Amino acid sequence: MKIGVWDSGIGGLSVFKEALLRFPYCDICYLADTKRYPYGEKTESEISDYIKEALSFFSDKNCDAVIIACSTASTVFEKEKELSSYFLKGPVVTMLNEHLTNEIDLISTTREIGIISTRLTKKVNRFSDYISSRVPDVKIFTNSAGKLVELVTIGDTQTEKTYKIADEYLKPLFKQNIDALIIGCTHFHFIMPVLKEICGSKIALIAPAPLSVEHLKNVLNYKDAFSSKREIRLFVTGAPDEFFSSAVKIGHLTCPREKYKKVELISEEKTVSTK
Repeated sequence: MKIGVWDSGIGGLSVFKEALLRFPYCDICYLADTKRYPYGEKTESEISDYIKEALSFFSDKNCDAVIIACSTASTVFEKEKELSSYFLKGPVVTMLNEHLTNEIDLISTTREIGIISTRLTKKVNRFSDYISSRVPDVKIFTNSAGKLVELVTIGDTQTEKTYKIADEYLKPLFKQNIDALIIGCTHFHFIMPVLKEICGSKIALIAPAPLSVEHLKNVLNYKDAFSSKREIRLFVTGAPDEFFSSAVKIGHLTCPREKYKKVELISEEKTVSTK
């Protein structure tokens, strides 16, 4: 079995790493569309086109399932379900799924939930709508945290500046007396220690990365089937060397440089390898 994981850059590696752990005998390929990063500042129409291209890419790679490891793209995909026609070989799982809503239902007692996300995720509001339609009596408060995405991208995951900016983004949510905070951007999984320290013991953190991978396991009814070989590949639309450095520094990946390959996504649903 082959699984594709896609994001605009580093953030989706949090999902990729979970997939490596939870699908130990599957081939897994990661697509980082770094050339067009960040998705959080794009329009819905642009993201819709990117989804078509990414799903066509994974179809060409003969993947059996895809995880959209980007909350921004997830919200657009859930709004435009016809996009699933670009990948017909298996399920497409997003950051919005049953495991997420079950976790919220289980953890939150006050039903007052905070979300930190990108600008577009907040604007589209699909994250909030999705949860509200599935979790009874929930109140959701969202704040976009674009500067945190920038800090994670350059590797500032535990600096004094990171703590200060994260605290500024979270304060408006704290005023709403939330008892749970959803990590609404996969980049933020890499600053979980910072968020945990700021939130303290009274606010639970809900991380969609492991939940989305677990959801895919359920959808596939997956059971480990031993294989002595597995293929792990990383495809990058921008500079592979730069992404490799970030993957090691921020994502703590141990995949060798030769596993990273540059590709070009083309709107006509064709993908060209350029080495």
